[in-house]
Amino acid sequence: MAASGVLVSCSGAVLSSLLYEQLRSGHAQEGFLLGQVQSHISEHISDSQICNEKMETVINLSSFLPCTMIGTFYSGAGALNNEKLTNYLGSNLQRVIGWYRCRGSNCEDLYLRETMVHQQLSAVMTHTGGHFIVGIMSSHPSGDSGTFTVNHKFMMLQNKRLEGVPLQVVNIGDTSTTDYLLKPQNPALYSSNAVQTVLSKINSGEPGVLEAETLHTGLLKKLEILLPEFSSAQEDLEKVLKEVVQLRELCNAHNIKPGHQGLQTSQYKKSIAQKRLRER
Repeated sequence: MAASGVLVSCSGAVLSSLLYEQLRSGHAQEGFLLGQVQSHISEHISDSQICNEKMETVINLSSFLPCTMIGTFYSGAGALNNEKLTNYLGSNLQRVIGWYRCRGSNCEDLYLRETMVHQQLSAVMTHTGGHFIVGIMSSHPSGDSGTFTVNHKFMMLQNKRLEGVPLQVVNIGDTSTTDYLLKPQNPALYSSNAVQTVLSKINSGEPGVLEAETLHTGLLKKLEILLPEFSSAQEDLEKVLKEVVQLRELCNAHNIKPGHQGLQTSQYKKSIAQKRLRER
């Protein structure tokens, strides 16, 4: 059963990065989901002109923070360690809207210890207003190991039970019935600390930037030299292809098989000479 009026929203880049992190690690992994919880009241008018108000909550997932190992913030028995949790999250504590668990098996349900951890985290993360989610992800390779199938599910506690929460990936859907969003709905996506850090290093002349610019300039100059040569070779190739097409047409017209010797070869040469005389 799905949680009523609650929706998890994220971009395709965030979801694919989270799934790729799972496949890249190759082992069980867990971490925290960062973002914002936004609630609003929407009005729906029925055919009988009755106005119904409905509370809707959107859990915007903007990033994730992987843990270095399983059980970083809880014991083997599933008891939450608040001190380790606070030290690990630091300034990101108020941005945490959930946590995730990745494993290689196909099971999409929480184990007993994971359920205990989620209940304790939900009680600690009071800033989410009770909308603290958990994501369960699992993957398995195909028969030839050429592709992977990844399953994912988001859940939250509702009436002391874990209920599924639907996931909406922004701009993936039928755009004939829904608008294409040019900007993210969540302001947190504009001010990513990771992106701002990279941009500030580039602007301040971080070591390595000058070398990258020099390499880029050198590659452009090399392309300027090679492009005329490539263009000339392309023209020669087109000329040869035209000649091949003309020769094939002559062979088909006179039932000549290219490569045979004797009379067929002399007849082939005679046909070519006659065609050239006609062209003159």
